[in-house]
Amino acid sequence: MGLGRLIVNVIRMIRPDYWPKNLFVFIGSALAVFYLQQVSPINGCLLWLGFRSLVALVIAILAASANYILNELCDAKTDIYHPIKNARAVAAGEIAPVLALCLWGLFAVAAVAVAVLVSRVVVVTTLFFLASGFAYNVKPFRLKDIPYLDIIAESFNNPIRLFLGWFAILDSFVPPLSAIFAYWMGGAFLMAAKRLVEMRHLGSPTRAGQYRKSLAYYNKENIILQMFFYATMTAFLLGVFIARYHVELVIIIPLLAACFTGYVKAAISAPIGNEPEALYKEKWLAVLLGLTFIIGAILLFINLDFMRRIFNIQKPVLPPLWPTAGM
Repeated sequence: MGLGRLIVNVIRMIRPDYWPKNLFVFIGSALAVFYLQQVSPINGCLLWLGFRSLVALVIAILAASANYILNELCDAKTDIYHPIKNARAVAAGEIAPVLALCLWGLFAVAAVAVAVLVSRVVVVTTLFFLASGFAYNVKPFRLKDIPYLDIIAESFNNPIRLFLGWFAILDSFVPPLSAIFAYWMGGAFLMAAKRLVEMRHLGSPTRAGQYRKSLAYYNKENIILQMFFYATMTAFLLGVFIARYHVELVIIIPLLAACFTGYVKAAISAPIGNEPEALYKEKWLAVLLGLTFIIGAILLFINLDFMRRIFNIQKPVLPPLWPTAGM
């Protein structure tokens, strides 16, 4: 195999088309800036905070890429049962497992090295990101083979990204737990939707079980029930955050409801044989989701007194957060 082919395979292994998921570190950074603004006005350091957020993005990309390489390495034996993933470099025998392992180590070390430049707490968070990928993919843990837990475990990367963005700005306190769990449950909803499309893509339940053990336990009914559960959990937890911290965010609730409804429709009506990742490439859904997050980020820094009067909610006194002193 020539050098050019090797480079192409490595680029495919780190999945740059998945990197936009890491943009959600900016949600954590926006929340941290919001909290700091309530404590004392931020003057003249927004560029520095923005730079630290970009560094957090780089860390997330490197750590996620390491996890993608590990995923391909550990899934090589089962990817042969997948109509598309059987062409992945390790499964197809184009990259040796030893080389894949070295690449994983390279990206993992790079992620930690950049994290060292930020803070000790960011290093711990980065290690946790890498550990979650290890527990998800590697035996004897291999959480991806355990039904229901596979969705919870895979979606946990969402709050980890939030942590990275937050700790890059404010590493002395943990972000509000209501925001963390709401974001986690929202990610679990999307993972459940992806599982539904994945099962339709594979067609035969036997084939689905050969590719991933957890899929043998799923059917359309129990996946839709999971989606309903995670959407409900997200709504309640987000409601706690809005009522406790910033009632103005209630404005994005209709947009979030439209996002959830859109993803349910896209998952249920996805053509048989459609790739699971196509769910995230629905342009109108991606635009709607992006618009929702942008409006939400703007609303964090806007005070609308009339909304507190409408909902009869007093202006909150920002509560103390859990410290990170033990990390």
